Amino acid sequence: MVVNDSTSYVAAFYEWQRECERQAEREEKMEEFVAPVLKVKLLSENAKMPTRGTPGSSGLDVYTPMDVIIPAWGDALIPLDLSFEIPYGWDLSVYNKSGVSTKKKLFKGAELIDSDYRGNCHIHLFNHSDVDIEFKKGDKISQLVMRPVWMGDVVQVDELDETVRGAGGFGSTGDR
Repeated sequence: MVVNDSTSYVAAFYEWQRECERQAEREEKMEEFVAPVLKVKLLSENAKMPTRGTPGSSGLDVYTPMDVIIPAWGDALIPLDLSFEIPYGWDLSVYNKSGVSTKKKLFKGAELIDSDYRGNCHIHLFNHSDVDIEFKKGDKISQLVMRPVWMGDVVQVDELDETVRGAGGFGSTGDR
């Protein structure tokens, strides 16, 4: 910020003071924030609790409870032997493990675990390579991220508000 006179110094000071107050309010709200709890039920003796790779990891690593071979250019639906109690208004999203997908050319299929589902969760992996891929019991296969989701009403209307973009899709906003 460039300040050229004493009036500007005063204005800059008050703006800095307001920003400090806003930051203090944000920090106070974060102290009040309590993360929802994800309840996990192990369905077999081979099931393993999801874990975070590091304290700052948003994803929870999940593990295969059995040896699995995914054939070249094939797929496998792998049970985790886990069920979850996910808070209402949240879901679990399934993501690729970056190392697994990059090094082994495996990509996940189905992506969502709804809050009201209580059955055994599975990871659907597709092998996009020319070789069979083998997992041993206890290997990391995917990761789950718990995220808030919109649970509002859906309303049918006859017209929608106009926007600059309109119905343009699939590259309509340009390359740069």
